[in-house]
Amino acid sequence: MGYRFFFGLAVIAILANAGFGDIESIRFKSPSLEGNPLGNSSTRVTSVYLPPSYDEGGEFPVIYMLHGALGTHRNYIQNPGWIGDFPPGGIEGVLDRLITNGEMEPVIVVMPNGDSIYGGSWYTNSILNGNYEDYIVTDLVDFIDSNYRTVSERNGRTIAGYSMGGYGAFKLAMKHPDVYCAAASSAGPINFDVVIDVSSSVADNPDGYKGPNAGGVDTTMFYQMCAAFSPNLENPPWYVDLFIDHASVSLIDEVWQRVLQEDVYTLIPEYEERLRSLELLYFDAGTSDEYSNNLAADSVHKRLDQMGIPHEYRTFSGGHFSHEFTRIEVYFPLLANAMDSTSSTPNWEIY
Repeated sequence: MGYRFFFGLAVIAILANAGFGDIESIRFKSPSLEGNPLGNSSTRVTSVYLPPSYDEGGEFPVIYMLHGALGTHRNYIQNPGWIGDFPPGGIEGVLDRLITNGEMEPVIVVMPNGDSIYGGSWYTNSILNGNYEDYIVTDLVDFIDSNYRTVSERNGRTIAGYSMGGYGAFKLAMKHPDVYCAAASSAGPINFDVVIDVSSSVADNPDGYKGPNAGGVDTTMFYQMCAAFSPNLENPPWYVDLFIDHASVSLIDEVWQRVLQEDVYTLIPEYEERLRSLELLYFDAGTSDEYSNNLAADSVHKRLDQMGIPHEYRTFSGGHFSHEFTRIEVYFPLLANAMDSTSSTPNWEIY
């Protein structure tokens, strides 16, 4: 196991212990996040899994894996406390086993940090947070392709994620099939109209909305979404337009329409042809998801079916936190197989 050095960059840690693969923790600068008003760091730490055969040479396809809200790039390496089926060895042990058993081809897995001061970026460009979509799609991909032996074409890249990361994976693949050839979204909030619980948000703030840290998880998620989807630099102290009216316990339609501009379900018709160009569009949800992501996934499945857009939708018995790694073992081999079988040119044009 050796250290890697990049011009102008630093490998800050080598995290691998037992097992065949290595996990590196690397630091790099994202131009897309520089100078954001909220003060989110543009220096990003990313975890990178290298397969057992990496040091033997050759180029490897890449799975980009996005974490959920209130998480970081380390969620798949060290249990943050809420993943019910976190295995011994974390993601490294799972990947080593899948690869050495021949259940999937060797891949590099890149796990970026998508957090923000409010606890989550939603992988979306924001005048407040900074341009997190560009950070993931452009800055990160360019960095990985420049510093690792990757298959540096769309047929060598896929994107996956859980919860907020599942939302991000679906949306970014839908918008950028020239970058990613396939996507897997697990337990993602992919229909905002379904998953937003106005009453719960208001109940979490009985005396009114007083900031992202004034209530529980519902409040934190609420301010994250406002920062990503309805920022307002002229509205201190939080610089967002709230999309829930506390007094009437209802959505503020003018603001909510801005939020829906980044909603997966809403965007599907606009990106229909790009969705058709993906080699694989996979998504799943637990039948007892505490945040109604199963109902969101059901609605997306029905819309895709009605439009005749190919996809693979699976449900599983359990809640939002119970089977995260079990699902990874299902869709990682599917993503690896999609990269193995795809062409290098999508069948749509950018206008």
